[in-house]
Amino acid sequence: MLHNSFKSVNKQLTILLVLCILPFSIPQTHAQLDESRKDIQLNTSPKYPGPNEIVRVEAQSYSFDTRTTLFTWSVDDVEKGSGIGKTSVSITTKNIGVSTRVTVKASPASGIPYENSITITPSHMDVLWHSNSYTPAWYRGKALPARGSIVIITALPMFTYQGTGVKSSALVYDWWLDNKLLRSGSGIGKNSLSVNISSNGNIVHRVRVRAADPASGITQEKNINLVVQNPKLLFYELDPLRGPRADTAIGNLFTLPAGSETKFLSVPYYISGNPRSFQHTWNVGTANLPVSGDADPTALTYRAEQGAAGRQTISLILENPRQITEQVRGSFQIIVQ
Repeated sequence: MLHNSFKSVNKQLTILLVLCILPFSIPQTHAQLDESRKDIQLNTSPKYPGPNEIVRVEAQSYSFDTRTTLFTWSVDDVEKGSGIGKTSVSITTKNIGVSTRVTVKASPASGIPYENSITITPSHMDVLWHSNSYTPAWYRGKALPARGSIVIITALPMFTYQGTGVKSSALVYDWWLDNKLLRSGSGIGKNSLSVNISSNGNIVHRVRVRAADPASGITQEKNINLVVQNPKLLFYELDPLRGPRADTAIGNLFTLPAGSETKFLSVPYYISGNPRSFQHTWNVGTANLPVSGDADPTALTYRAEQGAAGRQTISLILENPRQITEQVRGSFQIIVQ
């Protein structure tokens, strides 16, 4: 009886010992696999590839000497090359949303194999912007950022995952202005950013936006530079019937026959508001010409007397009464003959 009891106890201890060992032996395999992936990292250049773009995939490791290691590369399970120290491979991405899987196997001299894979799903993102700085109605160019103006920037990502387009409202956007993360302007669906251009400071603002799909991990990033323009002031001859001769701005000289009269229109570009709200100070020669309350401050009538001859300088200073540092000047010479 005593012998049988010892047998029973030994059997129970054996079973208990096996049960204690098994739970610890199974996860070790997974831990080695995780370490294998951790010890060989894959990076892409560019970091966020677009469609039909050449991408370089590079393997890095701090656990073994990559110079003496045999690397074998596969793309979508098709071997593309191998060699000692072959730490990179180049591929061409597919269309938007079509993934490519790149796998590398590393066999260092230690005999411990390493393996890792990366899935590259190309995406695209346009970034558009517009400024509320002033330009005349006939101007066909783009209003550029000016001191005191507001610039609206909009990200337009094109993401596709598993054959279905991803809504831009479902993406997470991160915005940076001059390398500073704008936490209040970042978040889900926040694909637009308003930037107040300061009256002082940088003449170039650097804006970066990153859009990411939490479900698929697809990410795209773009950078733009907002070059702040100095305002400029141009002059046009104002025809009483046809309006301003917008096709030709007055250069440094304007010729006017004696005994005639003409009207000049001042037109600023890239100021922060309507020019009629600015203070206008016209000068003809050395004479300051005050503008009456009911007159158009943007225009000046010039009359050359009969028999007069010579030249005078016509100049104008525009000042923003709400922002004294915003000022623009312009001038030209008129020749009467």
